[in-house]
Amino acid sequence: MTHKFNLEHAERLEQPDRLALFHPDLFLRQVTLPPAPVLADIGTGTGFYLPILSRWAGPAGMVWALDTQSEAVARARQKVRDLGLTNVEVAASRESELPLPDDSVDFALLAFVFHELERPEELLAELRRVMRADGRLGLVEWTKAERDKGPPPSEIPDPEAMRAMFARQGWREQWADTSGNYCHLFLFNLDPRRDAMLPE
Repeated sequence: MTHKFNLEHAERLEQPDRLALFHPDLFLRQVTLPPAPVLADIGTGTGFYLPILSRWAGPAGMVWALDTQSEAVARARQKVRDLGLTNVEVAASRESELPLPDDSVDFALLAFVFHELERPEELLAELRRVMRADGRLGLVEWTKAERDKGPPPSEIPDPEAMRAMFARQGWREQWADTSGNYCHLFLFNLDPRRDAMLPE
């Protein structure tokens, strides 16, 4: 049984030192976004990374900020209003049913949420549906080690098991940084062989 983050502690999601753990620009250095990109922040929480993703998208692009918890959606919407992020749309979502069109997303971010998923393989299949052929998926997950931040190691999936799961679901690892003491970063793209590999 997975454990969702308790939003009674939402202030932890807004601490500036979170950017020292992970800064989204680490992924931006590895990808080339098209003009007017469409980005998706899956499990946005309070929307901590939305100002950065909004900057990535620029005035002609847009960011979808999705979460399954109604309180998180409300908090993220308030942040978007307060900061005037006119290219960000916040929406409620089911874990494996994203309110996004087919082949519409250029970059999706899953930051510190993979370990909370009830059915991660179903979400990876759903992300295949919404991702454009040349899109990228950025995954940030806590290390499976003792830390002074984040959930206990027992709640974190084994990194090699995660990699194998992504491969089974038609995702190919493009880049990774597993040198951090707190979190590991992975960048995936769609395997061009996916249609031959996966059942209808």
